[in-house]
Amino acid sequence: MIDRNLQHGPLIRPAEAAAILGVSTKTLKGFVSRGEIRYIDVGNGLKKKRRMFTESDLLEFIERRGQRDIPCRCISANTARSTTSISNSRVIGFTALRDARTSAKLKHLNERNETRRNDR
Repeated sequence: MIDRNLQHGPLIRPAEAAAILGVSTKTLKGFVSRGEIRYIDVGNGLKKKRRMFTESDLLEFIERRGQRDIPCRCISANTARSTTSISNSRVIGFTALRDARTSAKLKHLNERNETRRNDR
């Protein structure tokens, strides 16, 4: 029975498992708590679990988490554009518009003040 349990290799401590995966022990604990990686509880306490890992479980985790980045075809630089732009837009100078409004208000206020002076 002991032979069958050790067929996956010797048990690996959390610090060693984290080093194999290239992560911190805190990150390894996160993987365990989310159920992403299997472990063996070798402790007999109820409050704090004593976790150990097998090499096969670590390899399974690595295989499951392996990814391949595929570039999105929609933003590829080699893709020719399907339409041409025929926009008739123009550039608006926001500061010029603001200055024009301000001067129009000042002009209106000056005219109003002059008419009041003439009425006196």
